[in-house]
Amino acid sequence: MEEVYAIELLLRASRYETTPENMQVARNIVQILHNFPLAVVQAGAFIYKHQCLTHYLDMYKTNKTRLLKERTVQTHGDYAWTVYTTWQISFNHLTKPAARLLQLCSFLHHESITESMFSNAAICDRTAMGELLTAEDVNDAQEFLAKFMTPSGIWDQFSFTEVTTELRGYSLIELDLQEETYFIHPLVQDWTQSSLTDGHHDWMCIVAIIGMSVPWGDQLEDYQFRIQLLPHVDSLLSNPMAKKSALKFQLTFGCLYQVGGHPVEAKAHLPNLTFKVDLNQVEVESRV
Repeated sequence: MEEVYAIELLLRASRYETTPENMQVARNIVQILHNFPLAVVQAGAFIYKHQCLTHYLDMYKTNKTRLLKERTVQTHGDYAWTVYTTWQISFNHLTKPAARLLQLCSFLHHESITESMFSNAAICDRTAMGELLTAEDVNDAQEFLAKFMTPSGIWDQFSFTEVTTELRGYSLIELDLQEETYFIHPLVQDWTQSSLTDGHHDWMCIVAIIGMSVPWGDQLEDYQFRIQLLPHVDSLLSNPMAKKSALKFQLTFGCLYQVGGHPVEAKAHLPNLTFKVDLNQVEVESRV
């Protein structure tokens, strides 16, 4: 962006008045951000939340120094360091549930993330899934989802909305009001994954959540939900983490691919099974 527009964007995003003093501080900030819109918006969101226009540069420089020490400079350009640093500043201020939700969502497709993925998984009857799962396979997922459950075992939409609102406040996720879905910029996802200390553990957790979220009813909305999960399953299974351990929920994901009209992918996950499919229902026959 041209500097004058970057200054305007920063002050608008941070909701500071356009005074000569604020404009000068904003000019210093956007210059160090190279006038990149994504970084400017992220910085503005943080400044608005913490009312820290005059102190933002100090926090930025401190975090950039730390990031440069942790990662090799050769693999990141100025743009990457600029946006990575703005996200790191915001991430440091997140509550634990918000930080974990962002980390888990970094493995999903960046669009069409829904609350129902998590609420369905939270109330799933694991014993009725037909999978050979152990408690260890789903314990971490259930522990995370329990943060959004009432003491009586009912999904607490208010608690989940509080966490997503926190992430939206930092411009780490966005809400599509018309579709009632969330989306994350792919660069936010890339940075989040690169900052994980145990990415495989988090990948396994979100795999379990998606696996447990699948409804196998014969209603139209059940079928539509299964189809909407496919991009997220693709994202999970195309991640390098998928090659590091035996995948749970293979039956679930194989059936999703088959119902969604992807028999090649279904066979890749279930080479020893054949299918008889009638719209919403999948009948599996073992060839073993």
